[in-house]
Amino acid sequence: MRFLFTSLITLLGGTVAIAHNEVPDSIATHELDEIVVQAPRIIRKADMDVFYPSQTAVEYSKNGMQMLRNLMIPTLNVDDFSGTVKSSGQSVQLRINGRVATTEQVQSLLPETIKRVEWIDNPGLRYNGANAVVNFIVANPDAGGAFMLSGDQALNCAWAPWYASLKFNDGKSQWGLSMNYKLTNKIGCTREYYETFIYPDGQSLTRKETPVGGYMDENRGNLQLDYSYINPDTTVVWVALSGFERALKKIKYFCNKKSVLGSIDCKPR
Repeated sequence: MRFLFTSLITLLGGTVAIAHNEVPDSIATHELDEIVVQAPRIIRKADMDVFYPSQTAVEYSKNGMQMLRNLMIPTLNVDDFSGTVKSSGQSVQLRINGRVATTEQVQSLLPETIKRVEWIDNPGLRYNGANAVVNFIVANPDAGGAFMLSGDQALNCAWAPWYASLKFNDGKSQWGLSMNYKLTNKIGCTREYYETFIYPDGQSLTRKETPVGGYMDENRGNLQLDYSYINPDTTVVWVALSGFERALKKIKYFCNKKSVLGSIDCKPR
């Protein structure tokens, strides 16, 4: 019995010794640096929300449209490819220092010149019945200039929107020259058409078009020369001279037509 008790103690001691014989951890420990995510500063007012772009938003934006998208305004959908701005499925009116602007003019804005963005989701009659309004408050650089060129070219068809702008600054004055051109040459398109005529005697005539091809032509361009004097929140002067050229829009459909004469049972109620 004494021998068994001594052997049990020896066995336990050996077990404890094995438990303390651990293999050192081979995974290296790295301390992560601090990550700071900057969100735009927002001021809530009775009639609008005012967004002040963060430094991160400015650095990751190449033009005014990208800046607007990076602000991540709720319910606002900015599509750079199609050049549309919508909120809850409805169009949004764009403004620069209070004046109505086009998407091309917003696209030509330099992100660092945008001081704040005013978001008005319930504009009322003041903005001529607009569903919503985005107003960019910008300030011209004191000196220097800027050149911008952007465009997209489809590889399998003759479709491409192109935009270029050139600006010169002197004090609070700015002279600008901009051009945009959209190429749409014989872009494939089709149409499906179906209609039914019902006559008083119960007879019916159904016409159906099955598409077999088609194309669309619509080339247009715009050239603009403008001058602006901007002192934000006090004085804004903007004068522009522009010309618009649009080729005759032409759409042709090729289809197979089929007419079917039948009858409909009409029972009085």
